[in-house]
Amino acid sequence: HVYLIQNSTYDKFDTKNIDLDSIVKSNNFTMTEAWILSKLQSLVKTVTLSLDSCRLNEGAKELEDFIINSLSQTYVPMTRDDIWDDSMETIERRNVIYGVLGYALSIIDILLHSYCPYITNYLYLLCFKHKDLVLLESWPEISTNLINNEIENTIDKSKLVISLVNAARMKAKFKRRWPINRVVICTQDRNLLESSGLSEILKKQLNTMSIDIKVVHFSNLFEKINFLNRENLVSLSAKLKVNKIAPRLKNDLKNALQSFNQANYGDLFDQLNSKSNFNLKYMSGEIELSKDDVEFSYTGKTPYIMMESEQENVAVFIDTTRSSKLISMGLMKDIARNIQQLRKERGFVPTEILSSAHISNLDSDDLLSLENYKNELAYYVRVKEVIITPNKLVDIEYKEIEIDGRKILISVK
Repeated sequence: HVYLIQNSTYDKFDTKNIDLDSIVKSNNFTMTEAWILSKLQSLVKTVTLSLDSCRLNEGAKELEDFIINSLSQTYVPMTRDDIWDDSMETIERRNVIYGVLGYALSIIDILLHSYCPYITNYLYLLCFKHKDLVLLESWPEISTNLINNEIENTIDKSKLVISLVNAARMKAKFKRRWPINRVVICTQDRNLLESSGLSEILKKQLNTMSIDIKVVHFSNLFEKINFLNRENLVSLSAKLKVNKIAPRLKNDLKNALQSFNQANYGDLFDQLNSKSNFNLKYMSGEIELSKDDVEFSYTGKTPYIMMESEQENVAVFIDTTRSSKLISMGLMKDIARNIQQLRKERGFVPTEILSSAHISNLDSDDLLSLENYKNELAYYVRVKEVIITPNKLVDIEYKEIEIDGRKILISVK
């Protein structure tokens, strides 16, 4: 509610008069709005049924999930960049977001009123106030025209992709603020490839320079590995299924295992995949191996880090190559985050555009690279100009921060 009031007030959007029909028909209404409104209809249905049947805990659980996972952690981040753009050319887009967010919050206030009447009534009167009390509002009805199961499934799958990429970032020790060179998504779901606008949403949410969605068709593990191997995304490893080959090798098992461990697993896989057998030679003989005798596994091939969900048949690969440009952009975003935090500490209104931000104590390379991103940095921290100096200025009150072992001075006023 605070987020809505702060931003909508800045753009002079009236949250007390939201025309949802006009918003849905707007050219600036995107699949993210269609998704959150569709999820909202499911919420209304579930909470209504839970209250009618006195299963209050089930309704509370659904409300919590929607508020936190759908609205706060998905819809708001997906539209944050659009809200942050305060140019007049994009005002209609921002108004659509304010309208959808306001409509969703007003419905939540009504649904949640049975659980926490005082807080919801306060928030309702603060933001909407269609009636003197939220209790006087009619109970929400399901709008079937807003239900879109296809978009729900697509965005829900994209949330899984975002989660997997974030896990890969953690594995690679990459901060989420650092831009990635490339993300490859392998999935059996064609909707991810065909959904208009989803690729751009994912590109922003994953903070990547490029994104490549590959639709994979496979009916078994061998076909899956074959695809990933041909795309040069994975490194293979393998081990013999000892319980299957031991009876055939008897006393030669140790020699066969030693020979197998020295084999080229890529060649082994290719031959098993094409001919369904592989002749493994060892010191005192040879044995013919089939696909059932070998267990293959795979990991991301350098420079890729891989994470996957076998249950959902989705695998993601992040390119860990970091050019000087990506490093500079990462530094800029690290500094931006710290300046945003400093704004909060000094009590500035989030939407207020301040006069300047100051950065000092950078080494010569960082100072030179950051000069190229001054305008972008000013946009992120909402100031008119960014002033970068080798040494601190006398009349500026700095705060010392540490980024990757470097001590940097920042200020905002």
